[in-house]
Formats: sequence, structure tokens, C-alpha cells
Amino acid sequence: MTLLHDVTVRFSPESCTVHLTFKCEKPDEVNELFEKVKKSGASVEKEPFDAFWQQRYSTLRDPSSGVHIDIFADMPS
Repeated sequence: MTLLHDVTVRFSPESCTVHLTFKCEKPDEVNELFEKVKKSGASVEKEPFDAFWQQRYSTLRDPSSGVHIDIFADMPS
């Protein structure tokens, strides 16, 4: 499992938002990492799902900092 594949920081005029993006090697790893992050206290924004853009995808948020945590993996063809 690749824990940190990419870190994206996005700034907008209205607010400052940080997105951490974790790419897993396999779709099942998305579920595993999602559960670990959830158990650590992150709030769920999107449970893992199979997205139409061919990725297993989920989003959580750190309640203390507001940081978005996206976890995904490419779906096999």
C-alpha cells in the first residue's frame, strides 16, 4: 500500500483548504485505509464507492484542522 502518493494544496480567495490525497495500489486498500483514518477520529464525507471515472474513492475530514483526506485507487479495466 502506498500511503502517500500525492499531496495537493488548493487555495481559494474565500478560504484556505488543504487536501491530502492518498493513492492506493488496489481498490480493497481504499476500504482498509479509510477505516484506519475513520477510527483515528476523522469525519466521513464520502464512504468508499466505485466512481464513474473508474476509481474506488472516498473522502474524510480532519475535524480539528478541516483538512480533506481523499483516498483512492484505480479500478481494474
